[in-house]
Amino acid sequence: MQPELRVAVIAAGERWPEGNLRPAVEDQWGAGSVLQLLRADGWSAISPEANTVADTFCAVARDLATALYDCARGRELISIGYVDDVETATQLDSSSVVPRLQHGAFTSTLYRCGIPDCRILRLLVW
Repeated sequence: MQPELRVAVIAAGERWPEGNLRPAVEDQWGAGSVLQLLRADGWSAISPEANTVADTFCAVARDLATALYDCARGRELISIGYVDDVETATQLDSSSVVPRLQHGAFTSTLYRCGIPDCRILRLLVW
């Protein structure tokens, strides 16, 4: 049974020094991975926009590593020496901890997932 919850999944992007918002396809894929898990778990009240984001993740999931290495931010990170960060982002379901959002900001306190299947907590960290 689907829980009586409202969930917001946000592909954050980033802000350039000039203040302009830079959309980030890798953030969209990360959000899509969470949304796809919700769909696979039987959540049906998902907006058309969220379904599109989940579909976008499914389209790259077969070769996520290549997609992350080839996207603009992946190439940028590799060019400045952060290839290990990109490699880490290719590993789905590899952590059982998530950052805690407290008073509108992420804190260094980490919550351990008490659920045997922590896939719903997947994050792509850039």
